[in-house]
Amino acid sequence: MVKISRVVLGGIAAVAVYASQPYSAHATPSLSFFVDGNTLNTPFSIDNTSDAGERVTRFQLDISGPGLVYDNGIDGTEFTPVGGSDVTTGLETPIGSPPLNTDTFTLLDLSFTDFDPGETFTWLLDVDFFGGNSSGYTVFGNQMIGATATIDFSGGQRLLGVLEAVPGNSDASRFTVTGVTTTPPTSVPEPGVLGLLGVGLTSLGGLLYRRRNTE
Repeated sequence: MVKISRVVLGGIAAVAVYASQPYSAHATPSLSFFVDGNTLNTPFSIDNTSDAGERVTRFQLDISGPGLVYDNGIDGTEFTPVGGSDVTTGLETPIGSPPLNTDTFTLLDLSFTDFDPGETFTWLLDVDFFGGNSSGYTVFGNQMIGATATIDFSGGQRLLGVLEAVPGNSDASRFTVTGVTTTPPTSVPEPGVLGLLGVGLTSLGGLLYRRRNTE
């Protein structure tokens, strides 16, 4: 079940998105992400609005859909956490695709170790149009419509969503959930699989030993 409700943060309208899963009836992971105005010098912020203690563990924002890139070069605003929010939320080294140390990239990948409900992570990072001269151009929130986001939570839930238009606000966009799933499991072999592998290797070793002795 997905519910969307509108709240007001600091006098600016924002949207909190709630998504619940059948297997986790008591946990409602949610996150608020609202982009308003120009992206050159207006900070981005995400708010963990979960209601049962779920931490945000990962946030990914892909802006390739609307034909945009992050400008991390000398003519843009580099990725910069604001107000010590990186310390509060336990931000780990951010990742970009292509790598964050290139001038432009399209996927921002942030991981957190301590992003509790009620906390906010805020950052600056310039956004530009793909393939164009960024000088003199400013991307506004509405021009990020179509960007996709993925948010992982400590309870194993993953929200999938897209930035959509905000009625009555011509230069803004907001995150809206389009799907709810679980985070991909870590690729660790089951104990039974490891046991079978050990038996197989032992048998193979014995076979090779006997073959050498008969040659």
